[in-house]
Amino acid sequence: MFKKKQFLKNLNSLPLILIVSLLVFVPSIELEDLINSIVTSKTILFGYFCILIILALIIQHIGKSNFQISFSKMDFFLLLILIYDLLNQFWIQSVATYSIRYYEYIGLLILYVFLRTITLPQYIWILITILISGCFQTVLGFLQLLGLADSNHALFSVTGTFFNPGPYAGFLSSVWIIGLVIYIFKNEVKKFLLKNEHCYGFEETKLLQLLIDYVTPITLISILLIIPATHSRAAWVSIMISSLVIFEMRYKLLSKLFLTKAKKLKLVIIVTGAFLILIGSLTLYSLKKESANGRAFIWEVGIEMVKGNPIFGIGFDRFKADYMNYQAQYFIENDETAKIDVADNTIYAFNDLLQNLVEGGLMGILFLIVTIIYTYKLKSGIDNYFLSIIAKLTLLTIGIFACFSYPMHILPIKLIMVVSIALLSCLDYKFKQFSIESKQLHLIYKGLTSIFLVVCLVSFTLNVRERHIGYSEWKMASVQYQVQNYEDAVSVFQTLYPIFKRDGEFLMTYGKSLSMIDRNVEAIKILNKAKNHLNNTIIETTLGNNFKDLKQYDKAVNYYENAKQMVPSRIYPSYLMAKLYEEMGDSRNAKLIAQKILAKKLKVTSTATKQIKVEMLRILENSN
Repeated sequence: MFKKKQFLKNLNSLPLILIVSLLVFVPSIELEDLINSIVTSKTILFGYFCILIILALIIQHIGKSNFQISFSKMDFFLLLILIYDLLNQFWIQSVATYSIRYYEYIGLLILYVFLRTITLPQYIWILITILISGCFQTVLGFLQLLGLADSNHALFSVTGTFFNPGPYAGFLSSVWIIGLVIYIFKNEVKKFLLKNEHCYGFEETKLLQLLIDYVTPITLISILLIIPATHSRAAWVSIMISSLVIFEMRYKLLSKLFLTKAKKLKLVIIVTGAFLILIGSLTLYSLKKESANGRAFIWEVGIEMVKGNPIFGIGFDRFKADYMNYQAQYFIENDETAKIDVADNTIYAFNDLLQNLVEGGLMGILFLIVTIIYTYKLKSGIDNYFLSIIAKLTLLTIGIFACFSYPMHILPIKLIMVVSIALLSCLDYKFKQFSIESKQLHLIYKGLTSIFLVVCLVSFTLNVRERHIGYSEWKMASVQYQVQNYEDAVSVFQTLYPIFKRDGEFLMTYGKSLSMIDRNVEAIKILNKAKNHLNNTIIETTLGNNFKDLKQYDKAVNYYENAKQMVPSRIYPSYLMAKLYEEMGDSRNAKLIAQKILAKKLKVTSTATKQIKVEMLRILENSN
């Protein structure tokens, strides 16, 4: 039994306690009184942790008697990316977006700076904490699978604390590779602990060894058992590839085989490997053929978006604002039934590299590629080799997952990614170190940086608190909307408008609420602002409804037509257009649309679609 005081002393540490607490609580939190609580709860809690982090940085800064600033090449490349992103968002682009992703981005920068103050021995605690967090997620997943805990999605039984199985599986895949590397390099990890026992203390070293011996295999086994239930092919592929890479790095099996002089054996290995990859790819494709075709179609449209804005892209987090317009244009130019069947309202590219290219352009992707190349060329000392492998393979795993999904929209995955990048930066022995010797310069630097940190603390605190209250009140307004108390909902939305005036989802709901109480002119104004940050068939049809109520029929037809072209498989926009023509007295066009709706084969039938078809039959009967 180790002494509590000595343990806390060896932890050194408010910084480490803060990071450990953040990695435990942020992935698992859900505050049900917030709108979109599964997502916004994590963002808000992360914001509060960032406030504590800034406060800790201030305390550290004031307590320093001398200043040594270390700056690695990784810091330099990340700084270039930050500068480009800021210039692109606020100067080059005509519209700036202040979404959840934007605020998380700022918080992640603060976290990165803080992680750069952590010593290498302390990173062992951080990595073990990530494993514990992953283990908790697997336990929750098993409980959901057994029906003992509620899932967060009506269509899926296993989601962990995420909104669907995809992000849940992506999080577990990034935890998996950390655990696998620690387990495979267990001896090296323990040697590292013993070498740094002066940092940990005897009792803490023993505790870490016990956690490595027991938590690591338990986490790995749990992930292996739960990951098939997620049906996430992206996670399966990322786990398989990163696992093969680490086994090859450790045991050199393929290298040994290829060193043999037997040419026939080499040929057999190559042919067998190619065959297994082909069979595996076809199997994964056949498991969810429609989903795979849908993603391939999104990538096809995404490439068209790149062609339209090749150099600087469309701006940070504006994929969801522009994508549906490009999809509508695609169907105007290409009337392909197969593509129509897989198209839907889309806010993700399902390939974060492509989305980065769409939003940041070739300039943005160039900075990213240079950083990635440097990341994998970065060398660390022999004693820290396993830490370098953990960081690099974690980024590789997330990168592979990102080729088929959207981890850059999932905060817990981004936290692991930032930890990995900061760890690599700390391992980079080619860093520059600057010391401030002059007492006068020392005081000036200390004063200016202290003022900067205090300003950051105050502004960040006010912003997080404002958004926390805002998300809570937005949830209340949403409840009022659902029970059709539209006047009360609009009253709350009006109050919240200054906070969320650049949030597309907020503006869409606010505009719909105004539309429901016939405040059409105001609704049109709000919905058109929403389109700067988000666009979909809901916004287009609601705009059409407002212009219809204002008797501006030509504009209403245009918006209904836009909605129809965005997702041609849906019949609701066509239904609204048929009703509009009937109101206009244009029975010919109403009849043509009604006939098309009745002849259309639907992917999914529902009570609403049945009612629409009944209404179309009535239009046909009345036109005869």
